[in-house]
Amino acid sequence: MPKQANADKPSRLTMAAKLLVAGPEAAVIAAAIVGEEPSTLSNIIQWTLVTKYYAAPLSIEVFSSLSDVVTSDYEAVVLLFKRHEDGSLNNCQEAHRAQLHDSEADVKLLLDLSDPHQPMHAANSDAAAWGANLDYELLHWHMPTHEDINLLSSDPTDFGLSRLHEALSTHMWSSMDTDSAARAKPTVVSRPLLGDHDDDDNDDND
Repeated sequence: MPKQANADKPSRLTMAAKLLVAGPEAAVIAAAIVGEEPSTLSNIIQWTLVTKYYAAPLSIEVFSSLSDVVTSDYEAVVLLFKRHEDGSLNNCQEAHRAQLHDSEADVKLLLDLSDPHQPMHAANSDAAAWGANLDYELLHWHMPTHEDINLLSSDPTDFGLSRLHEALSTHMWSSMDTDSAARAKPTVVSRPLLGDHDDDDNDDND
């Protein structure tokens, strides 16, 4: 009997787990996660997350406006904000109160997209406190400046696409297929699309 062509792929009968990416630059962040250019993607992305241990079909819903979120039926949530923009964190808070307050998501991430040279101070404290109260982990897309490292609630090396990918890939998705993962190439974290961290790394060596 001939070998089936899809033998090494996750079963098509597996229902994809739902991931929400919402807020400013949502298309760019979603594109970075899946390793594609933003212009090639739609608002709903069918993608398989492949790790060393499993492959998990995901349905990624992408909204540039947090007010467009209409359901809480997500296994993972990534809310995006910019701490230096008035009302940006408040938009995340409103989206949570309006649509996500009853969410049973196991992964809840609050991702700050601010330029690293924008001061953290009170805005960072507000985001960290609000996130911690509702089990959102506060992440930073850019490496913080030396002056702001002591204001972080987590390891200062935890930033950018690598940290976001780590948070998503350590979750045990309901759609994961451990059999197929053994024969699949692990996902390679691609370059960040909101800025290159090389300059920050070079500054550390000056």
